Amino acid sequence: MSFPPPPNPPNFPNLAAIIAALTSKRYIHISYYCPPPMTELEALHLIQPIINTGGDWLRYTNNDWIVWSSWTPKQWYDKFAAMPQLNQCSILILRLDLSPENRAGQLPQWVWDWIQTPRT
Repeated sequence: MSFPPPPNPPNFPNLAAIIAALTSKRYIHISYYCPPPMTELEALHLIQPIINTGGDWLRYTNNDWIVWSSWTPKQWYDKFAAMPQLNQCSILILRLDLSPENRAGQLPQWVWDWIQTPRT
């Protein structure tokens, strides 16, 4: 009795690209504004713990961060949206390209030093 050969395993040509995309880190910009009656300090106490979970970060103004993270802007937003206290806040989350040809501006030197720090 002969048996047919086993079927070929499925071909997933994009599997490596999908895995790389899920694990690759990128710069994310997070900015918020919470209107009164919430104070800036109250908002910060809600937002900073979320930022702290994401990896290396830089807070360069009262309500602006750059985060080095493997999370997408949508994943970040979902974390903020899960907090009902932030429903009235404006929250902007963007993926950044901080390569030298795509950045310019006036910031303190410590900000530029953080941006130029190699990360993997």
